[in-house]
Amino acid sequence: FIFLTAKTTRDDVRHGMNLGADDYITKPFRRTELLDAIAARLAKATALRQLQQQVEELQQTNIEKDELILTVSHDLRAPLANIKLIAETLKITPNPDQQEQYLSILELVCDQGNDLINNLLVWRQLQEEKYTFSFETFNLEYWLPGMLEPFEVRTGDREQLFQVNIASDIPFITTDPISLKRILTELLNNACKYTFPGGKISFQVLYQPIKSTTDPSSITFIIRNEAEIPASDLPRIFEKFYRVSQGDYHHQSGTGLGLTIVQKIIDQLQGTIEVESSEGWTTFTIYLPVKPASNG
Repeated sequence: FIFLTAKTTRDDVRHGMNLGADDYITKPFRRTELLDAIAARLAKATALRQLQQQVEELQQTNIEKDELILTVSHDLRAPLANIKLIAETLKITPNPDQQEQYLSILELVCDQGNDLINNLLVWRQLQEEKYTFSFETFNLEYWLPGMLEPFEVRTGDREQLFQVNIASDIPFITTDPISLKRILTELLNNACKYTFPGGKISFQVLYQPIKSTTDPSSITFIIRNEAEIPASDLPRIFEKFYRVSQGDYHHQSGTGLGLTIVQKIIDQLQGTIEVESSEGWTTFTIYLPVKPASNG
């Protein structure tokens, strides 16, 4: 509010300001004087809005830090407790076969703790825009078997059926292999973790050749597994720290950051990811635009 008035005494000005005026201009006045007053008040209002936004962002950052501390404390407690329990059990277990079994479990628990820490570090790098990409040209058809080999062993140990179907026309591509491996590893880890013994997991790769300058070539990765995510959870599946409330994906360990990281990396690669879950199956579909390169 800007008062424009013929009341010019000091008491009048004080009374107007006490009523909540942002400025007080007395007659006679110049046009520029009024316009300058309006511009100054608008600038002040803009500055206040920006300051309020910064305060809200800082508050949100503090909330996220609190969530992060609680998540790390909760999720690290379980593997550390398991490591201590297994170590104590190994001390009193004379049977070599049982010792070997406990050592295998210990290795698995250590891997879980390591994955937790790595996810937290990567998530922080993505938040601070410090995550780096290193693009290379490589043969995806030759690269994928090495990446998939650990999952073939893992699904075999869990008596799961792992089906792989890679199109024969996959060309040399240019993308970031480390980021691609992180994406596929996270999704396949989830598929193995949430699929019951005897269940099926499929991994399919398709190639879509370039159609036009506005429709470049792309690679489609499809990962399906026999486990269902409740429909109410699907819209929030990529939110940080979010965990599925029920169904086949309930009561599983993790920070709730894995899929958040996957989506952020895919966004940086200018790709998209979709998820659908029904009739006992969950399907993640990734579309990554790639730049074909010559085989030479």
